[in-house]
Amino acid sequence: MILYLHGFRSSPASRKATYLRARLRERGLEADYVCPQLPACPRAAAEVALAAAQLESPDKLAVIGSSLGGYYATWLAERLGCRAVLLNPAITPYEDLKAYLGTQTVYHSSATIDMKPEYLDQLRALDTPTITRPQRYFLIAATGDRIALAFRINGKWGGSTLPFTSSRTLSVAVDARDEVDRVEIVKNDRVIHRMFPEDHAMRRRQWTGEALCRLEFGWGPWGMLDMTRVCDWEISASIEGGKLRAAHPCFQSGPFDERRRNRIVERGENSVRIVSYTSRADAHAQRATNSVVLHVSGGEDAVLEVSLAKPAVRKYRKTLRELARYNDLEITGPFQSETILIHRLVTPEFFRLSYEVPDQGRRGTTDWYYARVCQANGHQAWSSPIWVEG
Repeated sequence: MILYLHGFRSSPASRKATYLRARLRERGLEADYVCPQLPACPRAAAEVALAAAQLESPDKLAVIGSSLGGYYATWLAERLGCRAVLLNPAITPYEDLKAYLGTQTVYHSSATIDMKPEYLDQLRALDTPTITRPQRYFLIAATGDRIALAFRINGKWGGSTLPFTSSRTLSVAVDARDEVDRVEIVKNDRVIHRMFPEDHAMRRRQWTGEALCRLEFGWGPWGMLDMTRVCDWEISASIEGGKLRAAHPCFQSGPFDERRRNRIVERGENSVRIVSYTSRADAHAQRATNSVVLHVSGGEDAVLEVSLAKPAVRKYRKTLRELARYNDLEITGPFQSETILIHRLVTPEFFRLSYEVPDQGRRGTTDWYYARVCQANGHQAWSSPIWVEG
């Protein structure tokens, strides 16, 4: 059985829950999928999750938890001894959710929940400060940008335990959302290999027909100027003479506003429309911006056009040849107005990597490995560990 536990203010109708159900249906496994609606009360949510989990024996159960659901999944895995997949799990929700006390609207629904102060103590009672068997867990964690990272040892994926072998082939594949600064392989808490794409790429970046282009927007007046505000954005981007292969949202948390959402509202073969909002108020690390990364292809004369409907009516046009050389910073109005930055293009040798590294082990010593990706913009991703028994 696969038990999916959704996050705070979410439901079985969430995007991840419905996507997982659809994929399992494609594989003929939908009958094995269970996704209950978790109550807002943590004690009740734990009881619902435990009752669902006990429908299957631990050795045949896998729990998948997202955000707060990952917190519950960790508690379940330690209680039952089952396997767990954790998707950006909450670590200290009894601290994080202090800002959400009171009535909250459930995503994908008109329903509401009442987040009570006593729920924080109930969350603390479910805390799992240590795990007894890390091999049971598969962690998917990232900061901001959703970086795809595949790490294997002798063909086995993260979360695996391999019997002893002295010869080990460590395989890494990365599909990043920006320029990769470095990739590190860690063995027993020590970095044993670093790969810097800059060292392997050509000295002068050449156009290869495809690239990533980040549209970053926001900033605005500093909070210390007592001019903090929320800025609404409506952005359209299209490419002429080329193709928009993908549009990756890289939205950050900002001031909560029930009336606003960060989302891609339309996606065509060569165009995308984005609705978002930014503010210095409660901005993470004072970085009051959101981003969408466009994966574009075409010749150097292809033109990227970015049009704003909000916060001001503006239009910017740049060829890919121009954007391969420098970025373009545009201010939407007078001094202290918000800004949109069309970043310099990132070519494939800096965002798509694949390589192998040999390593050796000694009998009698159990080793564990994981890989870490660090983008130049500070965003990171980690793989789940792999153990090789001694």
